[in-house]
Amino acid sequence: MGREVAAASKSTEKCGVRSRSLAKPLLLLTLALAVGACSGGSSEFVPPPPPPKPQLRGQVLGGVTPISGAQVTVYQAGAGGYGSGNVQLATTTTDKHGRFSFPTVSCQAGPNLSQGVYLVATGGTAQGQSTPNPAIALSTAIGRCATLPASVVINEVTTIATVWSLNQFTDSSGTTIGTASTNLNGLYNAFEMMTSDGLEDPVTGLAPIFPPEGVTSPTESLYALADILSGCVSSAVDSGECDDLFLDAKPPGGNAPTTTLEAAVDMARNPDNNVSPLFSLIPVDPPYTPLLAAPPPSWALPIEFAPSVAQFNSPYAIALDAAGNVWVADAGSNAISELDAGTGYTNGFSFGPAEAQLAFPSSIALDVNNNVWVTNFENDSISSLTAASNYTTGLNFSQESAQFDGPISIAIDAAGNVWAANFTGSSVSELTAASDYGTALNFSPAGADLASPIWVALDAVSNVWLANRDGDSVSELTAASNYATGLNFAPAEASFSSPNSLALDSAANVFATNETGASVSELTAASSYNTGLNFAPAEANFNNPLDIAVDSADNLWVVNISSNIISELTAASGYTSGLSFVPSEDFLGMFAVAIDASGNVWVANNQADSVTELVGAAKPVLTPIQACLIQGGNVCLP
Repeated sequence: MGREVAAASKSTEKCGVRSRSLAKPLLLLTLALAVGACSGGSSEFVPPPPPPKPQLRGQVLGGVTPISGAQVTVYQAGAGGYGSGNVQLATTTTDKHGRFSFPTVSCQAGPNLSQGVYLVATGGTAQGQSTPNPAIALSTAIGRCATLPASVVINEVTTIATVWSLNQFTDSSGTTIGTASTNLNGLYNAFEMMTSDGLEDPVTGLAPIFPPEGVTSPTESLYALADILSGCVSSAVDSGECDDLFLDAKPPGGNAPTTTLEAAVDMARNPDNNVSPLFSLIPVDPPYTPLLAAPPPSWALPIEFAPSVAQFNSPYAIALDAAGNVWVADAGSNAISELDAGTGYTNGFSFGPAEAQLAFPSSIALDVNNNVWVTNFENDSISSLTAASNYTTGLNFSQESAQFDGPISIAIDAAGNVWAANFTGSSVSELTAASDYGTALNFSPAGADLASPIWVALDAVSNVWLANRDGDSVSELTAASNYATGLNFAPAEASFSSPNSLALDSAANVFATNETGASVSELTAASSYNTGLNFAPAEANFNNPLDIAVDSADNLWVVNISSNIISELTAASGYTSGLSFVPSEDFLGMFAVAIDASGNVWVANNQADSVTELVGAAKPVLTPIQACLIQGGNVCLP
């Protein structure tokens, strides 16, 4: 027993613990074990490992003011319908510094759930106030489940960016985000744009100080909208700041919002409502600068893309593929450019394979296999860049039977046949899919009265529609006659004047832009296109309108080359009222417009060598156009 006690005593001395009594060997042994029993002979205490860092942490701010006591909830977006089906993953409350953390965030699996994750902060007390403000509601979209950031900020800037980017996937409260199971790409692309630093940085809660190369962020518009919310967020309950915000944000014929998040949704969905009164709510000393010097015509968040890798050069036409990638025909460099949706459109590519023989590519279309098709105005041919080769190889079609003569516009029907309008030859050519495009046909039936057709479009039953620039009319070649007969329409009330482009709505009505008439004309399907209408509402600010696109709610989107304005005519008003968006004086020469599955409006800026995205402004559209025709529609909600 004596040797055991001595050994224990010696052991404790090595550990820096000298026993005062040899009568307590068990106590000494217990103490030795508790401190690590002299691991490696060291006399230093070995602390236990620190607790794991939280998987997600952040701060809720009103400007630079912390919001304490706010409830922060992590949501997973739904995939069973637009603006529905989200699930709550976790919730917590901010501390006195507005900080919060979540030890773990685990997404759920299921057919009606997407992988998109976002946070909503509600209530809380702004620093300097004594009582909570239930009108506070802020949000931020942070990405997909597998790629969540470790730290985020939730403030007015992230709220505006989230609401505008995910406008078409959000309910009226702004708290429920969801998409259709058939449009996960549209939702993910909207999330990707939010988190790619093209719009705002979720880690800092601010516009990017150094945006990606070639990207121009709408910082001034973003901050102006955020500042409008800031007065209410930083105020006390039932404050005049909140009352003024809710009064001015109240949509026509609707209910006034009760939270700052609802107010943001109302502003995004009614972008021309009370713009000046809302602008006047910006505090004298705003938390976010720089901002707009004056109220805009309508609230918009336009992003300009011109990454050097895309090599935009006089972009003449624009289209989208099934993944939401943006494709542009560069007439100035005889090349095709792409903006990659997977990078939030901050990266791109340029293609010009020799065998494609590109020569002033003037129009572009994608098929459902993601092959790219373009018309070559200068060498009277059509080219294809094949998806199977990652667009590094191409084909050129110039069969004599096609009689290509100044092909300027291209479209693909439901069967995959490729159609081109011959501006110089006043005819339309077809490459037949059944022959693997080895066979070509040319049509110019007398009844169609083709006269410098500048645009071609297909309807859901494969009739061919053409805009006759020199004939001030619209022609139809009927599929039922195998395109051997045609019709010409020029009703007086349509007031066609140098019609430049065409688009069809869900009811098969045909719309045309009138470049010299500063208006849009409609041929009504209900009258078998024998009667027409003309629209030129003052709010649309038409000025040499060139291209037109229809979203899935049948709203019309028009680009005006002389004023660099994007115009919208709303279907709900019967196209008798509209609004206009002025993206920037730097966006010059708006030649072409297209809409994607996220609800973004894309514009090719011919003179600025860039592409503009109007964030979340339109109802989503199934892309490419051929995919909708295959489903039997003219324009489809994805």
